[in-house]
Amino acid sequence: MDYQKPQRFSLVSQLIEQLESGIEDGTFAIGEKLPGEQDLAERFGVGRSTMREAMQALVAAGVLESKQGAGSFVVSRSRFDASLRRRLSGARIAETLEVRELVETQIATRACRRRTVGDLAALGELLKRRNDETQSLDAYIEADKAFHFAIAESCRNALLRDLYEALLSFIGALFYAELSEDDSDRGTATHIALFDAITRRDEPAARKAVLDLIDHERSFFGKG
Repeated sequence: MDYQKPQRFSLVSQLIEQLESGIEDGTFAIGEKLPGEQDLAERFGVGRSTMREAMQALVAAGVLESKQGAGSFVVSRSRFDASLRRRLSGARIAETLEVRELVETQIATRACRRRTVGDLAALGELLKRRNDETQSLDAYIEADKAFHFAIAESCRNALLRDLYEALLSFIGALFYAELSEDDSDRGTATHIALFDAITRRDEPAARKAVLDLIDHERSFFGKG
């Protein structure tokens, strides 16, 4: 990330935007501790008090978390993500699954239209990794998430992808918490059906596969 000295009209606003951009582009990863205020102030060429104000604004927005004696840590990708997560935390699971159903069917439809040969190659590898993982539940969960995020990427809509990521991060965490090492039904056939539909650009089949997957999740929450 290239650090730029902000212009004069709103130092704090520009610092917030630059820090947020650094989080979104991966310069600062989720869970990572940020450099100290003085270090960041020197990098951006501003005063420490100005940098502190920007960081406090991101703490208030839920993007950063300040831990006494430890520093500031990244907890959300953006103010949009943090705001959505707060809203989701107060929603009923049935409502969240319904919204995810709407979003994910649109993602699958657009993936059918916009996926590339390269996307299919990556999705095929991720699907195989997901379906073959039987030794570690944590590894399986990471592979499953990677497969779904790759589909979201292939729809070529950054806002839709970010909305989906927030939804999956919330409801997915609850769903994954219900899984155990000996769960035999992990929706493998339906994931294969989703991949095949995207490969064939078969939008109705892709939507059906998504609906089947979400119905499978509902079964883990008392039938939603």
